[in-house]
Amino acid sequence: MAFGRITSNFLVAASLVATGTTSALARPGEPDIVVRRTYYDVSGRTASELKRDMQKSSSNGFWAFTRWQVSWSASCHVTVSITMHLPRLRDRAQVSLPLRNRWDRMIANLRLHESGHAQNALNAGRAVLAADCQDPKTIVQKWMENDKVYDEATGHGRSQGVTLDN
Repeated sequence: MAFGRITSNFLVAASLVATGTTSALARPGEPDIVVRRTYYDVSGRTASELKRDMQKSSSNGFWAFTRWQVSWSASCHVTVSITMHLPRLRDRAQVSLPLRNRWDRMIANLRLHESGHAQNALNAGRAVLAADCQDPKTIVQKWMENDKVYDEATGHGRSQGVTLDN
């Protein structure tokens, strides 16, 4: 059993401005979990302007992304690190109330979608731990594949309401 780490990158946005970090102490039988949230600012007065700014400020044309990694030690201490990159409306006062409401719904749905990727990361860490760190790379690869299937099944969140359309 060797020390290792595998990182998964699922792009859905980027241009990083601020960071927030939370960490959970592991319960017995659970991996350590570190979650970071970073944001990029978006501005505009119409849905088209907001979408255009997110498209311009994002990576690969997606509006958010979750990057995760599972690492383990020779003694099978497992850590799951998750970073979510999300858009943030810079000046809410410039946006009409109906559009702000649509934005807020879209952001809630985007967070829900990205939490699906975070859940895959947590599942990967738990599976590595449950296997006593035997063949961890294969286990993590399986969950990375699940991330791809999840994005395909949800249209990168569109079927979960990640849209600014009416």
